[in-house]
Amino acid sequence: MIRSLLPSTVLGRIIFIALISIGIFLRVAGLTWGIPDRENQSSVYHDEGHVLGSVLMSWGDFKKEFGEYEIVRPVFFWRLLGRPLISIGTSMGINDESTRVFELSVLRSITSFVAILGLIGVYYLGRKLGKESTGLWALSFFVFMPGHWYYSQILKGDVMVATFFVL
Repeated sequence: MIRSLLPSTVLGRIIFIALISIGIFLRVAGLTWGIPDRENQSSVYHDEGHVLGSVLMSWGDFKKEFGEYEIVRPVFFWRLLGRPLISIGTSMGINDESTRVFELSVLRSITSFVAILGLIGVYYLGRKLGKESTGLWALSFFVFMPGHWYYSQILKGDVMVATFFVL
């Protein structure tokens, strides 16, 4: 099944695997940049504090506090995937309540994973709209798009929204 989704030529497969590998590296290389490593230090990104607060609050408080700001951010997605992972880390004693390094790393990893799915989605969209070479060209442009790989490393909804538009 996976073989039928790859390009049909050997050169096409090599290019596809190389581009996907570079794309994965660019999207996970900076996941820990700017995460606070000392007590009482917030993230350098203003939105990450809002997202983390929205993910960590109880569902009842979240329903009361839900407003227009959360409509434009995929907070529900982070809550559904991130809360169980954060709970597992908390029960294992991995997280540090004073720095929130673990929590931010988990949520950033979810964003990065979705961005990687977006790379594959762009290839298949280009392949369906054109041919295999069109998909590879679309993938090559998307892999090196600075905004996409930068925003895939932080807690902003831009990459999530872009990925779901492609899918």
